[in-house]
Amino acid sequence: VGATIALNLCERLIVEKSGKENILRGQALFSLMLQWDGWSIPKLAFLLPLIMKLPYFRNRYLFYERPPYGIKNERLRHKISSQMLSGDSKSAGLDYLTGITLKEQWNLIDLTLKKYHLNYVETPTLLIHSKFDDICHHRNSEKIFQQISSKIKKLILLENSYHMIVVDNERSEVANATLSFFVDLLNQYELEELTKYKKVSKDFPRENDIIFQKLSPEEFQNQPQRNNWL
Repeated sequence: VGATIALNLCERLIVEKSGKENILRGQALFSLMLQWDGWSIPKLAFLLPLIMKLPYFRNRYLFYERPPYGIKNERLRHKISSQMLSGDSKSAGLDYLTGITLKEQWNLIDLTLKKYHLNYVETPTLLIHSKFDDICHHRNSEKIFQQISSKIKKLILLENSYHMIVVDNERSEVANATLSFFVDLLNQYELEELTKYKKVSKDFPRENDIIFQKLSPEEFQNQPQRNNWL
């Protein structure tokens, strides 16, 4: 849903500020969902948007999460599913979606696809999606990639993840591709400022993840490469 919200916001800002300078420098859309058409979704799920228009069902329906919960990594899936099913919603979220939540989600998708115009979007855009997404097929991202008018746009399809690509097996590839994409959008001054800082982070769970050490450009270049937890 986050990627759909970002795309909708991008469209709205462009339409509402037509003729003005675009304040958006770039956007990254991960596992963009326009339809529930992944391989783990029940075949009759396409009827849900129609059913959720009926208040009686919308106010009573619960859509329960089911394995693999968007995660291919079995160790991480077991950890998250255990927390989810135990009722620890603060750590892993709820194990169900209400009918009202689903209705609002589909309203957002309809608004994004119908009210605004995707061909107005010229913001540099990075789309990353798994070929084996269990929640929504990668054709969702491919559709947006084809319809937006951005001169700078990139689509990356992953091979070893499911829906939750930012925590799954290829999370490092996602982080590196995102960093590279946005760094390429920086101007020379911003690049020079960026080289003055080195991020300090540990493997998951995070420790000192938002602490920065200020270094000279020479010291920055000589620092050993570290794998971010993401």
